[in-house]
Amino acid sequence: MVKTIFDFQTCSSTQCSFNGVEQPPVTGEFTAYAGFFYTSKAIGLEGRSDLDQFNASCTKFCEEEWRVLKKENTFISEKYLRTYCFSSHYVFTLLADGYKFDKETWKNINFQKEVKDTNIGWSLGYMLSLSNMIPSEVKEILPMTDPLFAGLIFLFSALIIITVVLVFIFLIRTCY
Repeated sequence: MVKTIFDFQTCSSTQCSFNGVEQPPVTGEFTAYAGFFYTSKAIGLEGRSDLDQFNASCTKFCEEEWRVLKKENTFISEKYLRTYCFSSHYVFTLLADGYKFDKETWKNINFQKEVKDTNIGWSLGYMLSLSNMIPSEVKEILPMTDPLFAGLIFLFSALIIITVVLVFIFLIRTCY
């Protein structure tokens, strides 16, 4: 069901994430925080895991009876607990099918809440705050105003007409 959210079909190459957007292969270390961290924690994983382990944890969580989930996850509000089945499949689909993390590169994802005892959720808020300062459309800067442009067109047209008339008068006088 989650895969229907993404468009994996509109791609002209093998290196597309989703919606036809090309993407280079994933390399290096990745930190998954905020919703990614809370989702992995809810399904019983923290830190690093492998692709099959994450997928199996998604399946196990979603197949568990609701009363058992509530009993085993008292640290999670019921409001959020009911969303983690979908969230875990969403995270898995986004990372595996969307960003093309495979069995090797998945090991480079670290699901974490803090770095050196500092919550890293602040960086998302800071980035969102800064991105609100970027105008959605670049303001078009015209080299001159419309009245000035019209005036210059009129001036050059008048100069061309005067020049043509003067050349015509000069030619008539030299011919007679």
